[in-house]
Amino acid sequence: MKKTRNEIEAELSHLDAAEIAAHPRASEPVKAAHAIIEEHGEENKEIIQQRLAEQNPPSLDEMGRLTAKHAPSWWKLHRARKKVIAKIERPG
Repeated sequence: MKKTRNEIEAELSHLDAAEIAAHPRASEPVKAAHAIIEEHGEENKEIIQQRLAEQNPPSLDEMGRLTAKHAPSWWKLHRARKKVIAKIERPG
């Protein structure tokens, strides 16, 4: 049986609010660390490490471990999200 648009939108809301938002890569400390890394670029490793130490989000080493451990599940969630969005955008 084909899902209604409302059911598909509910599935998307669940992915966004429950699964993606609860994922370790979506945590506020990880977001803060990513912002610092993006702000200073990869070539400024010493500055990044200093800022991370000052503000206390995960260190570069912790970010690496977190990425290695949780990247596959993060990817799967976002892949599922893209599929749900494609269903919503499909005509008919």
